[in-house]
Amino acid sequence: MKFRGEQMKFKRDRMHQKRFLHMKLVSMLLIMSLLAGACGQKTSTQVKSDAVFMKSQGSELKLDKAMLQSVDASNALGVEMFKKMAQADKDKNQLLSPMSLMFALSMLQNGAEGTTKAELLAAMGEQEQGLNERYNHLVDYMNQFDGKAVTLKTANSLWVRKGLSIKETFVDTLKKYYDAEVFISDFNGVKALDDMNKWVEEKTNSLLKETIKEIKPETIAYLMNTVYFKGTWRDEFSADMTSREPFHMDDGNEKTVDMMYKVASLAYRESEKWQAVSLPYYGDCSMVVILPKGEIDSLIEGFSSEEINAMLSIGDKDYKRVALKLPKLDYEVSNQLSDVLKELGIEKAFSRHEADFSQMAELEGENIFVGSIFQNTRIILDEKGTEAAAVTVVELETGSAAIEAEPIEMTCDKPFMYLIKEDKTNAVLFMGIARRP
Repeated sequence: MKFRGEQMKFKRDRMHQKRFLHMKLVSMLLIMSLLAGACGQKTSTQVKSDAVFMKSQGSELKLDKAMLQSVDASNALGVEMFKKMAQADKDKNQLLSPMSLMFALSMLQNGAEGTTKAELLAAMGEQEQGLNERYNHLVDYMNQFDGKAVTLKTANSLWVRKGLSIKETFVDTLKKYYDAEVFISDFNGVKALDDMNKWVEEKTNSLLKETIKEIKPETIAYLMNTVYFKGTWRDEFSADMTSREPFHMDDGNEKTVDMMYKVASLAYRESEKWQAVSLPYYGDCSMVVILPKGEIDSLIEGFSSEEINAMLSIGDKDYKRVALKLPKLDYEVSNQLSDVLKELGIEKAFSRHEADFSQMAELEGENIFVGSIFQNTRIILDEKGTEAAAVTVVELETGSAAIEAEPIEMTCDKPFMYLIKEDKTNAVLFMGIARRP
């Protein structure tokens, strides 16, 4: 009897244990399900707009005088910005996308009024009349390259803190002219940060990651533009000709780099101060490499938009036989542009009390102003071609010819400059200095 009683007690204990384990398993599955639902929940909601992006008519976009004037304005602002940035830090690589910056500023001015708007337009070298139409044409023109011999695409977005009443006319303008995506986000959660960074990463083919490090409590919106470029050389460098060679830096030190080499018939010009060669990609884009005959900083300090235009216009009549040495590149640059833009006359937009962005949104008892404007860029250059990307972020707060027998030597074994451009418009997409390849 005693044995049978112990046996029955053992069975009851096993039954209770099984029930306990079953209930524990169900609880764990329920908790995991809730956590998964919370993690998968989106905190950024895309704003619907009745406005439709204005695409140009016809299968091929035509260039017009007004659009080319905006390209000239973009190039000119790029030169002025680049000169100031190069002078401010003479010990690091530089890379700027003038076109990305101009897209961001052109969107921003739609939310501005009065002196704030006037200063933005003056620094851009633009007139308000027809500006949105010109940049709409540029957005459409740039994106026609996507998926062709060369990849060139631009994207725009506006991210707004949940609870802020953004003006419908501002949202509609960004959608109609810039094809911008507009999102309402819970800036208090980490998911909003993740959503924005993933958007940039997707638009730049994963070249740029973790663009925004944190969202400050006073930040109410982010206005973003990305430009992405990928091109393959028409005449590739042979990997067999690449060798380890010294690169002479400004501070007198040397660095051993992977130096590419080829002898080819290339569009080439030179002056008393520089040598310049144009390297074409498949499609209508090219890179202009500019090697100073003296110091890189002396060359840049004396640069004018006219001199840049002379370099950009290197063409069929300028072909020479060139023995070119060019280092491989892979570097990323983060540039805070606020101070440079203030030097160029954009002051009210950054003023906590004097900025006027009443066309964007209205906050009772508070004022919207630009907390910062920054740009992250990256370039990868090798024997096959070039890949480059840029994101500009506006953070808004409250409160060919005769071939010579001997090739011209152009050895880029010291700091040099380069431009990546779209050939038909001469729009400078990227400009950079390689100081430390």
